Amino acid sequence: MKINDPNGENIIYINERLRNKIDKIPLYDITVIDAPAGYGKTEAASFFSKEHKDEVRTISVLSSSTEIFFYDLCDALGLYDSVASVLLKSIGFPQNDGHIAKIREIIKNIRLQDELFIVIDNYHLVSCDEFNTLISSLAGNMNNKIHFIMIMSYIDSQIVRNGVESGNILYIGKEYFVFTQDDICEYYRLNGLDINEEESNAIYGLTKGFVTSIELSLLQQKVDIKDKIIKNILWDRLSDKTKERLMLLFIIDSVSIKEIMDFKISVMTEKELLLFMNTSYFIEYDTGKCRYCIRDIFKDFLKEIITDTEKESKRGILEKAGAVFIKRDDFFAAYKCFYEIDEWEKIYCSKPEFHKIYPVLKAENKDFFMEIIKECPKEARKKNYYFTTLMCLVLFFYNERNYLIQYPMEIVYDIEEDNELNDMDKANYLGNLYFVKGYTEFNNIEIMNGFYKQALDYSYFPVNGVTSKIPFNFSCPSILHLYHTEEEKADEELTKLVECMPYYYELSGGHGKGADALMKAEIFFNRGEFDAAAILCHKSLYMSDSREQYSISVGAKLLLTRICLNNGKYDDFKQNYDSLSMKNMDFNGLDHEYIVLSELAKGFVDITTDNAKRVSKWLTDWETVENNVNIMCMSYADIIYGKWLLLTEQYTRFLGISGELLGVASIFSNEMPKIYLYIYIAIANNMLGNKDKAVRILGTALDIALANSFVMPFVENYTHISEIVTSYGMDMKHRDFVKKIAGVAAKYGAGVRSILKNAKNKDNFGLTARELEVAKLAAGRLSNKEIAGELFIAESTVKSTMKTIFNKLDISKRQDLMNFFKEK
Repeated sequence: MKINDPNGENIIYINERLRNKIDKIPLYDITVIDAPAGYGKTEAASFFSKEHKDEVRTISVLSSSTEIFFYDLCDALGLYDSVASVLLKSIGFPQNDGHIAKIREIIKNIRLQDELFIVIDNYHLVSCDEFNTLISSLAGNMNNKIHFIMIMSYIDSQIVRNGVESGNILYIGKEYFVFTQDDICEYYRLNGLDINEEESNAIYGLTKGFVTSIELSLLQQKVDIKDKIIKNILWDRLSDKTKERLMLLFIIDSVSIKEIMDFKISVMTEKELLLFMNTSYFIEYDTGKCRYCIRDIFKDFLKEIITDTEKESKRGILEKAGAVFIKRDDFFAAYKCFYEIDEWEKIYCSKPEFHKIYPVLKAENKDFFMEIIKECPKEARKKNYYFTTLMCLVLFFYNERNYLIQYPMEIVYDIEEDNELNDMDKANYLGNLYFVKGYTEFNNIEIMNGFYKQALDYSYFPVNGVTSKIPFNFSCPSILHLYHTEEEKADEELTKLVECMPYYYELSGGHGKGADALMKAEIFFNRGEFDAAAILCHKSLYMSDSREQYSISVGAKLLLTRICLNNGKYDDFKQNYDSLSMKNMDFNGLDHEYIVLSELAKGFVDITTDNAKRVSKWLTDWETVENNVNIMCMSYADIIYGKWLLLTEQYTRFLGISGELLGVASIFSNEMPKIYLYIYIAIANNMLGNKDKAVRILGTALDIALANSFVMPFVENYTHISEIVTSYGMDMKHRDFVKKIAGVAAKYGAGVRSILKNAKNKDNFGLTARELEVAKLAAGRLSNKEIAGELFIAESTVKSTMKTIFNKLDISKRQDLMNFFKEK
């Protein structure tokens, strides 16, 4: 790397690691300098030339012509042995083993008085098995003061690698050129800029130690003209084809050679691709992911170039990028590309499974999806009935209820008027559409059932291919929470769901199996009928597990966990609670949804046992709650968030947002969260001294729960509302109901206390007694040697025990262990 020396001398900065390697070059017959373009390979060779007084001859390979290269090599050797040069030219570039043997002997027999270093720059352009075999055979066998230094952007030869591994070839790889944070500080200092450790870390984070990037970063800090330099010195010298390739790579983020070949992204051969990827200043290779990508320091520049490029000029690039994203199943990214160039047909003719789109249905993407739906020309929309049906689901998840009335009817009209469809295809499209229409009438069970029956009238086979991978309960672990929408009619709603589900199961091939049994179990549980609830939980588990309906299984296991709190059986409680985690399972790209499901289930148990510290962090902030859960289960998450605020004594904050939380519960008329939220509002007011208001608001919660005899929301919060109930009394309407609550709460409270006591006594976090001893001593900052002395065991035993502890607690260092016990 060059330094701007005030005296005008051409100074090259070489870090100590690289300098130590360069100093070893005279000890080897063959040296390979291997690093992508822009790391300073040629500068390192120049540094070597200046440091050594011995003769250095450089051959710059400018093309893939092996003949030109070989003649240049012969001419370089001819300066010292003209006869050898003539003999070599008579043989020509080696084509077989015989040629290799003859050339090797000629070179080995050249005799020199002084050392000769022949530098072959850009050797990768002429690299081939024959010459690589020649080079490898010379390594360690010369004894005549000739040394070859091969500079290349990448090694594509196993022959050379074998020579390196044998130790006969000196290898200087990319890792010796990469600047560390200390190198960056020193390089800046030599260029007249002093930077601190924080600044060098920031530069390293941006450049990853890439030499050219550091030079650009330095220039930007000196004169703030980085982009201008990139454009004038690097970008403007590229061909239009190369610029298109770089813009495409920037858009698709990263790519492997195999992906390029498989997807037919380029017409180049694999060798040509390797050459292009490894010799561009703009591109780096991620060894961890085995993929090529644009270097970070060039990304802003390329983003601006693409933004400023006219739509028609980048049409081809965006079409290619969109095609790549489609093949990667990244449909959202593909639609972004196609939308920018008005390629509506390419968007609407795609056929993604809905679970490939579901994870990107976030609030920040709503406007884009609505534009896709509303702006699409009718001509592009027609014929593509699968996609338009899919968009009905998008409208549903974005709660666009008004548009959901009109849009499906337009699709029905298009299908019915399409004379090119045969009767079977037409029926199946309509069957799919009516199924989705039923799906979008979520928690209006009667209307859902009507559409499912209508779908069955049309469909010849199960039709829910679009929704089969989506959790039936939308990541909410309670079916009752989703489908109980009328204050006094939980039993009627259950009857309707029981009637509806067989039609749904027939259409969906068993999707959501066990949901009706779970809702019935939840009704029994909320009435304090625990045995009946447990029986139905096991029925739901059997039904859901048989169809791999994990979202229903989690709901049933959650209810069994809550039942254990009543009977005080700690071992059963722990087993059921632990089963709510779903690690090491494949959810077809929907891992986030199932993690949310699991953490909502565990979070509900945590707030029920007043364990605020155990609640997942994202459930303790309204903004992250909104970012992580969909609109259907938002109010369930709010139950957990609201109770967490109370447990952490943030009463005014809770009351400040309680109206918003009740508003969320009203979107789908969810009754259960209303009960919990009014209980919480009463608790918060009581804690702030608003006793009369607390009694009045608790009465509102009782009114909602009374008709269905749902006692458990009050029982689960009884320790927080008992003062309101006992000190201030209730009116006649609520007296018997409150008496029942108090009766159930007495046993339930004893069960919870028993479990918490057992947890304290028994729960060693999955560690054995010895492991727990070691863990606590390590958390107390004792060293392995000190722990061994304390427990009279070998230090090696301590080490192996610590490894086991880290694995069991899923941590990686002692600080994590200290934090773990601190939190407990």
